[in-house]
Amino acid sequence: TTGHPTCQTDNQQRQGKLFMTATVTSLPLAEPKRDRYGRYLLPHPDTGKEQPWTRVTTIASTTADRFGLEAWAQRNTVLGIGLRPDLYALAVSSTVDDRQQLTRVVKQAQEAAKASSGANLGTALHRITERSDRGEEVDVPAEWKGDVYAYHQTLADHHVTIHSDWIERIVVLPELGIAGTLDRLVTLAGQAAMTVADLKTGKDVVKYGTTEIAIQLALYANATHVWNGDGYDPMPPTNTDKGLIIHLPVGKAECNLHTVDIAAGWETVQLALAVREWRKRKDLTAPYSILDQAENMLKPVNTPKPVNDDDW
Repeated sequence: TTGHPTCQTDNQQRQGKLFMTATVTSLPLAEPKRDRYGRYLLPHPDTGKEQPWTRVTTIASTTADRFGLEAWAQRNTVLGIGLRPDLYALAVSSTVDDRQQLTRVVKQAQEAAKASSGANLGTALHRITERSDRGEEVDVPAEWKGDVYAYHQTLADHHVTIHSDWIERIVVLPELGIAGTLDRLVTLAGQAAMTVADLKTGKDVVKYGTTEIAIQLALYANATHVWNGDGYDPMPPTNTDKGLIIHLPVGKAECNLHTVDIAAGWETVQLALAVREWRKRKDLTAPYSILDQAENMLKPVNTPKPVNDDDW
């Protein structure tokens, strides 16, 4: 379903603001502490001991092909340095050992090339829909009203029910030491169990990102505990076969829904975990010693007697 909604049964436009007729039923939880790697620091549900949790997105990216993304980042770095003589000067003055300075140059060059502008716009639109789904009064910039209306109309047309208590919730898988924040738990028409839904605002994310998304949503759907700010609640009955992508590309005033095979994603979670364990292997080599190979040593090879031409 695309385009602007023609009927706004749940939303009303008043003085440039989007109002939800429902009252605010849920407020976002406080962000938990993180370690220096960005991992959540949360207590273990069984022991109560605080620990870092591997991020869902880390697992999802384990098997990803990053070639295209890395090449794009490199091109933006070159463009950014070309636009900023000061960054060029910093790069020229650096040596290979000036890691921190060179890292700053790379980041600033990518910012100069506006490499993150699309992500920032997507984050802003994501936040607007989140607040709207919670029932908050939201100031929607004129250029995004079409996006927000398309979002709500598409969900209404497909009878997708948003649950305000299940927006941006942290879930954990204690047996795997993994935690992450799901976008939404929704109810689809005719289904009792809820479905994990993920809002994506990039224009090509469905074309290029579904392998990672399938892993990501599979981990959310198979989580067993939900962080409530003080402790854990059990994960509600959730569909572990199919997930939902809500594709809302920024500035397009269109929204499309896609199902995701998260049963296949869960199979690949096991592969990703095996790859991570393989990367940790430190026992694959050992110093070579001829003494250790004594019993397997080759016997000396008898050198054949030179042939004398006189023997012919």
